[in-house]
Amino acid sequence: MLQLGEQLITDEVAAISELVKNSYDADATEVTITLNNVSTESDGFIRILDNGSGMSRDSMIVGWLELATINKARKPDEKARHSPIFGRSILGEKGLGRLAVHKLGLVTEIVSRAVDAENEAVLTIDWSRFEDPSKYLDGIPVEIAERKPEVFVSGTSTGDYTHGMQITITKIRRVWDERLLTELTRKVVVMSSPLAGFRDFKVIMRVNDPKYLETESVDYESIEKNATYVFRGRVSSTGVLSFKYEFRRPELPDLNRVVERERNLLEDLGSSSLRKPSCGPFNMLLYSWELTAGEKKAVFGTAGYYDEVVRPNAGIKVFRDGFRVLPYGDEDNDWLGLDKRRIARFELHISRNQIIGFVDITAEDNPLLIDKSDREGLISNDAFNDFESLVIGALRVFENLRLEDRNKLKERTGRSLDKRKEAFNENIRKLLRLLDDPAFRGVPYDKRKQLEDLVTDTRTSFENTLEETEEPLLAAAGIGLSAMVPTHDARISVQEAIKVLRKARDGFPDAPTNQAVGAAVQLLRQADEIIGNITRIQQRSAEEEKFPLSRPIDLAEALFKFRMERRKIRFSKDIRKQFKVSGSSRQLTILLVNMLDNSTYWLQGNPPEGRQIKIIVDAIDDRPALVVSDNGPGIRDPIEVVTLPFVTTKRDGMGLGLYICDRIAANHNAELRILSDRDLPGLLPGANIATLFPQQRERMTSDKGGSA
Repeated sequence: MLQLGEQLITDEVAAISELVKNSYDADATEVTITLNNVSTESDGFIRILDNGSGMSRDSMIVGWLELATINKARKPDEKARHSPIFGRSILGEKGLGRLAVHKLGLVTEIVSRAVDAENEAVLTIDWSRFEDPSKYLDGIPVEIAERKPEVFVSGTSTGDYTHGMQITITKIRRVWDERLLTELTRKVVVMSSPLAGFRDFKVIMRVNDPKYLETESVDYESIEKNATYVFRGRVSSTGVLSFKYEFRRPELPDLNRVVERERNLLEDLGSSSLRKPSCGPFNMLLYSWELTAGEKKAVFGTAGYYDEVVRPNAGIKVFRDGFRVLPYGDEDNDWLGLDKRRIARFELHISRNQIIGFVDITAEDNPLLIDKSDREGLISNDAFNDFESLVIGALRVFENLRLEDRNKLKERTGRSLDKRKEAFNENIRKLLRLLDDPAFRGVPYDKRKQLEDLVTDTRTSFENTLEETEEPLLAAAGIGLSAMVPTHDARISVQEAIKVLRKARDGFPDAPTNQAVGAAVQLLRQADEIIGNITRIQQRSAEEEKFPLSRPIDLAEALFKFRMERRKIRFSKDIRKQFKVSGSSRQLTILLVNMLDNSTYWLQGNPPEGRQIKIIVDAIDDRPALVVSDNGPGIRDPIEVVTLPFVTTKRDGMGLGLYICDRIAANHNAELRILSDRDLPGLLPGANIATLFPQQRERMTSDKGGSA
């Protein structure tokens, strides 16, 4: 009994939550939680009172005193059970939640009166008797009796309740401190989901204790009204997200926008099978905001409201049929790893303290999402893993949209790097104008010239420092990303060669030894070629050179050909016009490798026989165009979004590939553009990204090359 009661239920908050669930299942319309002097060691008590259907003496014996009764339990393939009056989905299904009373205190008195019953039943349990290790359960006396109604009578302490259940717990197991009292009252407020809520069910909290300090509760209507970023979505049973995203800043109306769209999260996860998830459909509601003092004040009225009310309720919580599933979203429960993701990609990801979220499931649609016996969340099975992945996938869609608006907000409020550079240059201009002021005309010319030179040198030094800091980082990041994939291929080739040589050493069972050695030599040559090509792109080329576009294409193909062969990807080149461009062939190789890496990743969702990548060189709007085309799922977002740093829909993506491509294009006075099939003939029906270079006076116009 100790293991099933005191040790099974996690804490006092979970215990009271279980008892409230029982009231809900009993079709109560009201339940009152009373805490009386629980911070003392003598006369404190906890009382849970409801006006539900109640229990007779007989039903109390077979329904309450018999553990794990199957009147609630169901098999995963059975439909969810519903209460008889309001048709509520039954929340408790294991028949152990009633033992939450054991967690709270040593003595439990239950008074219950069933609807239309003449008498009320009274059950008294002294849990300390069960601690005797020499006795079996059937040797422990339990007192249960019937009496004329004393509690469930109109005009008594229960008000006008003539049926229901009252549970009174005395000899409290622990002294409640201020923190525990505050935590319980706060969690009672969020016991119900703003998405679904309770049907005709009200929870009333009454605390009579000297250590209780009443705190302001979170107002979700206010959060809804003032949140900067709002995301409402529904994920279907096939993994398709239908969502509505809003960016709202009333004082900046031209920045506000609404996006409504659908997205297949299974494609975003890069699943090769695109199997149907084993969890059912669910709904989501997310509110987010910025954390600077000015932003908190703009959203919540005062920064103090956020610190005292909003932050303690932050996190993404899970609800089933409108009722909170603990502990997801508690202050000490980061079930989605939000803070870890935030550290890894600071600009993109949201931390727990800047989001309030609700995920609503139903027992009807999600029979495989099952409570753990200790009420510490849901059982970790395939259904839960799918559920978690889909929630993170939807969150990633929200984060990408948010990042786009967040950057615009930074621009407008002067917090972006460009705005800071502009502010710096404006201050420089003010200084120069000040030097032209008549008040300075009396200053000797040489002194004025020194001041002007100092101001000019300061601006030049500032711009040079930014450029010298940024460019090496861009090059290093580009080389790092472009080298990671071919290095992995080289390692695979070396490992395969080692296996072949080991078999040759031990006596090749099905081929001559020289054939085995030949295979190993071929694999090692592949590895050597890959490493050699990586070395070529790491060698610093001239800062400015003129070269044919075929040069970076050939090197990128050499770096990626073994990866594409392993993935059964059919690769082709279509060089329709020969162009020379000025810049760095090394940087353009990095650009192509990052684009090929993206295409290879997204083509995993296609069957092996249907994977294609094509590189096209042609003219678009009389400009040289270098196009990477594939037949994957395509790009849904505009180019200005996908090229933002840290924006990614890959499950473990860094969000830097297309950002680096965009910067490399800018270094060549070029731009990236997402093409449609109307822009250029011969494009594949997937992602098509063109790098458009400036118009050229000199152009090699021969049509050599053709398709390969």
